Parts: sequence; structure tokens; C-alpha cells
Amino acid sequence: MISRISLGLYRLCNGWIAALATLIFFVFSATWLPSQGKAAEVYTNGFPSPDTSFSYYTAIDLQTWFAGYGAVGRADYAQARYTFDLAWPLVYTFFLVAVLSWLLPKVTVPTSRWRLINVVPLLALACDYVENIMGGILASSFPTSNPLLANTMAFFTLTKWVFITVAFVAVAVTGILALVKRFSKDKGEVAHG
Repeated sequence: MISRISLGLYRLCNGWIAALATLIFFVFSATWLPSQGKAAEVYTNGFPSPDTSFSYYTAIDLQTWFAGYGAVGRADYAQARYTFDLAWPLVYTFFLVAVLSWLLPKVTVPTSRWRLINVVPLLALACDYVENIMGGILASSFPTSNPLLANTMAFFTLTKWVFITVAFVAVAVTGILALVKRFSKDKGEVAHG
């Protein structure tokens, strides 16, 4: 099934799609991301935001953070999970999938298992959405604590960041390899010309 999804992504993504995805990613990153970051600074009231945490947090950490946000901050946090955080994961996933699906065929053979890495951003997207749903539920139900849900959310946060990191590293590595291959080919053509 993963192979089928991966192949489907390769069929859908070409240079134009990768360019469009890159444009959307950078425009979104330059416009909406900074304003959302500033809004998060206000509603988190100086406390950490679970979705940007790169380390494993506990149910007690979440309760402490949510208490620090205050009622308005928790409401704003929950609303952001169902508005901004619906759009942003789609933007970065589109970028990562499109660019990987365009670059990988340039640096790998068709039978390479490395080609399956273009599916990794979809795993990040799934983890991000699960994390957002759980975060919205936990913030809205505060002060009621649900340690199982909180610890599951922490697992999805950490897993999301692993998948995102792998995908961005893959974009960087395949981009460099594609450039090296391109320039090596160009130099070879010049030498033979």
C-alpha cells in the first residue's frame, strides 16, 4: 500500500507542482507563520506550546502549561488547533511531498527503497492532525486531566517532529545530490563538446 501511495505521488508531482508547493510554503512561512507565532506568544502567556515542543512532555507539564495560559489563552490555543493548524500541516506536507517526489527520481533508480521516503511527510501530517485534535480536547476540557490522552498527544508530537526532520533532511540531501549530478553531467558534456 505504501508503495502504491508513493508511486501515485510520483505521478502527480512534476517540476511545476514542486515550484508551486515551494512558492506556497515560502509565502505562508513569510506571512501567516510570523503572525501565528506572535499570537501564540500572547495566548501561551510565556508558557511552552506543546505542538512546538521538541522533547517529550508529560500530562503534568500540559496541565501546568494550560493553567498558565488562563481561560482566554486556552480558548485561543484550542481555536488555533482547528484553524491555523489545519492549514499549516497541509502547506508543509504539500511542499515536502512535491519536492521529494520531484527530486528523488533524479538521484535514485526506480527500484530504490529510498523512493518511499516521499510518503514520510504524510505520516507527519497524520501525527500533526492527531496531536491538534488531542490538544484542542485537552485545552477545552481543562481543568479536567486525562493523562492517557495527554501522554498519547506527547507521543504524536515527538513522532511528528521525527517525521518532519527526516523529510526536511531528505529534501536537503536529495537537493544537493541532484545539483551535484546536474553539474557533473554539465561538466561532462562541456569536456566532451
